[in-house]
Amino acid sequence: MKSMRSGILSMVVLLIANAAVGQGVQSVPIDLTVTADALHANHIGGQSFWMQGGALELGARVYRGVGIAARVEGLHSAPFSAAAEPLSLVTAVFGPRYTMETHSHRYAIFGEGLVGISNGFDSLFSEGSGPVGSVNAGTTSSSNALATDVGGGFDVQINHHFALRAFRASYLRTQFPNNTTTVQNNFTIGAGMVVRFGK
Repeated sequence: MKSMRSGILSMVVLLIANAAVGQGVQSVPIDLTVTADALHANHIGGQSFWMQGGALELGARVYRGVGIAARVEGLHSAPFSAAAEPLSLVTAVFGPRYTMETHSHRYAIFGEGLVGISNGFDSLFSEGSGPVGSVNAGTTSSSNALATDVGGGFDVQINHHFALRAFRASYLRTQFPNNTTTVQNNFTIGAGMVVRFGK
């Protein structure tokens, strides 16, 4: 799992580096963002609960508002009931982003569609033919799943090098094995700070 996350981040760094070399570093805004996040798990059906954590994000605008973004998010939830298990989640995704700014460049809104992988650990995931915890179930303490993250956010520029990520909201879909739908519908919200380079 670690090697897969490293591979995703390496590809994004190479793409951003190529864009910077092709157009000149000063013409390619590169954003490094740190956010505090909360995730509402299984908010469409199922037994829902909240997770807390944070994310590190790297983004670059390659041509006008069109760009790419990479995001690594870590979240944790303690057991939400006596019968539940804790859960830790690390998700690494990347993909296209489109950003629109006001004429003053003070406000910016963006939308993105990111795809990658999510690693769940320190919990129980089903591997057998029965529900988790049943005699017919095989379980494991960690599992990997495809992750799709679709959302957007709003930034407020403080000066040439710093901006406030006023909010970010997204729908995160994962596919961890659970012997039911094997689909988790999650809603993430967050806010943080942006450090801007090359502008």
